[in-house]
Amino acid sequence: RLLSGGHDRFLHEEKFYHWIQDQNIRNTPKVYAWDKESRLGLFSFIPGSFPIEPISDDQIKQLSDFILRLNVNREYAHKQEIPMATDTALSIAGHLENVGGRLSKLKEIVDHADKLKSIQSFLNEELIPRWEFIYESSLSSDLFDFKISKSDQVLSPSDIGFHNTLQSSANKLSFFDFEYAGWDDPCKMCCDFLLQPRYAISSDQSAFFENKVCSLLSPQAQEIFPHRLKLLKPIHCIKWCC
Repeated sequence: RLLSGGHDRFLHEEKFYHWIQDQNIRNTPKVYAWDKESRLGLFSFIPGSFPIEPISDDQIKQLSDFILRLNVNREYAHKQEIPMATDTALSIAGHLENVGGRLSKLKEIVDHADKLKSIQSFLNEELIPRWEFIYESSLSSDLFDFKISKSDQVLSPSDIGFHNTLQSSANKLSFFDFEYAGWDDPCKMCCDFLLQPRYAISSDQSAFFENKVCSLLSPQAQEIFPHRLKLLKPIHCIKWCC
């Protein structure tokens, strides 16, 4: 189905799997057929189970290697019809707009639903004041309007994390679920990886992943990467709260 804003889950999944198979990446399900009219895909069965916590350093490395493999031929990928990742933006200003819109929609829903009154105090006393502080702090940054160049965008599953992996008996991970995937802000991809609540990621593991993602970027983008990441993390904390 279509997401708000016109994002087509079927399109994102199909285009991303085309890229995966074009690059001969094998640690994902194999696609046998697409039925655009019925909006269905037929995939190979992947035996395995969801990873058990705590997440190991080897699992972090496997996921990092998968991201690096996706991005080996980005120059060629830009010639393909791969859409932008869902909910992404290419500037701090754009991320603030996206998350602010999400927070406004949540507040509207809560304000008009009697059975949700119990969380009004959380929104009004904690989340919204925190958001206002983050927003005002972000406005003063020199990077507020800086826009990620096309060459420094990365290919990302977007809904990234171990909740979308299966682990084999040999401790090898397979990756799936790309209905939000596409071109992404590398810092947003790192935020989503760290903040996705299903699995806890240590600070050292997060730093390892962030360094791998940073290695994909141009020297200029690498220089400002940690500064943009520091700005984006609190913004995307609010997104995940929403």
